[in-house]
Amino acid sequence: MILPNNSDEIFERVIHKSMILIKLKYWDDIEKTQLNKWLNNFKTPEEKYLAAIILSKLMYRSKESIRAFGSHLFHIILPQLLEEIGIYKIKSLDDWEKELKMENSRSLPIRFSTIEGVDNQPGKSGSAVFRQIRKKYFNKSLGVNCLNLHETPAHVKAIIFFDDIIGTGEQFCEFLEKYNIKQLDKKIIFCPFAAQEVGLKKIKAEYPDIIISPVEILDESSGLFSQHNKMLNQEHDEFKEFYLKTCQKYNIKTPMKLGHGELALTYCFNDSSPNNNIAALWYQSESWNSLIQR
Repeated sequence: MILPNNSDEIFERVIHKSMILIKLKYWDDIEKTQLNKWLNNFKTPEEKYLAAIILSKLMYRSKESIRAFGSHLFHIILPQLLEEIGIYKIKSLDDWEKELKMENSRSLPIRFSTIEGVDNQPGKSGSAVFRQIRKKYFNKSLGVNCLNLHETPAHVKAIIFFDDIIGTGEQFCEFLEKYNIKQLDKKIIFCPFAAQEVGLKKIKAEYPDIIISPVEILDESSGLFSQHNKMLNQEHDEFKEFYLKTCQKYNIKTPMKLGHGELALTYCFNDSSPNNNIAALWYQSESWNSLIQR
């Protein structure tokens, strides 16, 4: 693995930028002490450059970003989508917001839900997303537990699911099968905050009738070791191998060193990290300090 001649300068520049992002509260759930502890994981010049690569690639979504995602969903995506598929025509955004929050909002032809894990427990991040959206945008009577999806009233024409991210798409497909979602005589709309193209293609191929409308789409360049990452100096495979050796060196003991599905993402929210992220960001042990929460 060949480092650029100015690798030390690049490292310092990336650290300086990261400290500014923390100071400005854009990285609003990362403290400077936390960043410094994480940086102390990296000892050699090669390891320090790896840390710089990870930080420069970090896609952090703050509380304010999450609020903006929710606003985009309820003020742009859903009003347009529900009208296009003939479910509900919104007269104005003011009326729409009032209708969603009214006590008698159960008369609306839509319900909201989130993705349940294969272990019968709500996905931690998906449930957090659902709670934040519900508190801000709609009356709790419009929420429905996945166990009760087949009991929704006949006047309900669409179920809208929220989640933080589509990674490989496997979890959503497993959820659909487990709860017989295809048997529901209703439109199924899935609105994750973000979606990786790999997962989008999988779900669309296997369930073409499901409507998927993410706020943000991640393409192949989102992976840490992507061919598009210019900091890797065209040595993408070499850096990937070095990263894995670094994980082994510091006893990062997880099969998801490259994240679930080996997507090698560095995409996180202020209070959670999707399991498609590299382990070096979220793993915590006696020999390794995490940067973000898992």
